[in-house]
Parts: sequence; C-alpha cells; structure tokens
Amino acid sequence: FAGRTPDDVADFYSRRDSKHYQPLPKAVVECLLLTARDIVLKYSPEILSMGDKVLSALERAAHKYNAQRSSGPWDDQLLYRLRRRSFRNSKLCFATSDANGKTWRPPITGITDYLEVRELLLGACAALIQGFTGMRLHEILLLNEGNEIVVETSEDDEWEVTKVVSRSKKVENARDGSLHQWVIAGKPVASDLTPWAVEAIKVLQNMRKFKRTNFGT
Repeated sequence: FAGRTPDDVADFYSRRDSKHYQPLPKAVVECLLLTARDIVLKYSPEILSMGDKVLSALERAAHKYNAQRSSGPWDDQLLYRLRRRSFRNSKLCFATSDANGKTWRPPITGITDYLEVRELLLGACAALIQGFTGMRLHEILLLNEGNEIVVETSEDDEWEVTKVVSRSKKVENARDGSLHQWVIAGKPVASDLTPWAVEAIKVLQNMRKFKRTNFGT
C-alpha cells in the first residue's frame, strides 16, 4: 500500500469478502491479545517518543548534507535520500526491558527500523481494538485524532460504558462512510482502570496525528 492514504486502504478492505477469512483458534487469540496489550501499555510511550528523536536526526542530516527542505511535512524523495544518512554514526536505543530483563527492541539505526516499530505498534492497536470492539480492519484504519470517545453512565450510576464514534463503510458507494458508535468497554464506576481498547484507540489517534503533521497523509 505504498503511497496510498489510510482512507484508500480502508476503502480497499471494505470491499473484501470476509468469508475468505477463517477465525483464529482461541489459544492463538489470547496470546495475540496479551502480546498486543504489552506493546500498547508498556512500550508505546517509548515508541511514540522516538518520533521526535527521528525528526531531529532527519533535520541534522538535511542540514549536514545541504538537502533542500521546505517547511511542512517531509517530502518522500527527501526521506529516501536521507534514509541511510540520518543515523550515520549514531543510533537510538530503547530503554524499556522485556520479561527477561533485556531491552525489548534493538536500537533504531535508520528510518526503516523506525517505520517497522511503528507498524508493530499499529498492529498491536488494531488487534486490541478489533478484539474488544468488533470493528473491522477498514473501520479501524478510519480512526483518527478527531474521533470522539464517549463515556456514558448507567441509570444506577454503577457502570461506565465507553463508546467511540467513527465512520463505517457498509456499501461500496459510501465513500465517506456514515457515523456509527461502537461499544469499546464497560467497567464499574469505582474502577480507575482504563480498558485496553481505549488505550489502543488513544495511541492510534496519537500516531495518526504525528504522521499527518510531519509526513502528510
């Protein structure tokens, strides 16, 4: 999907026949969701903070190699020219440890490494959101920082129900989709825990805003 916007990819998946996909075994799903939870809750702050460090490395490389850069989002051709030079003689190291006490991810030594770790976080967010809300992949891809997260309280004031408002493409000619509400999670009012899917949506919104601001689409 290189060069295509998230909306284009979402439109592609909205036309796919879901009958071609077989459900995963329960044991696989449980392992997948727990791994995704760790990535979103434990590692996402470090992944997101790497974005600013990557931008700083790009700026230094552009200045060092006299690359002409205009203000606004980074140009794809310029990124291609700087993809190897940006981290020459330097690397960005992760500090968070995994369950074995080792750094959970090798250092970032170039743009490709950074994009891979962002895709890993994106996949983890998608797994949690789809697993707990039932949203389809193309509907998850339409989520952005503008989507409203609504919290409603039950009539007896004992439960909170969290919903997200987003677009859904039910038919092929609905290019922009129609607004729809998905129930993300329910929890007792007295609980201070944030549902995993809510955390995943907030991380996804953060990622979309960062990408749109600095890299365009």
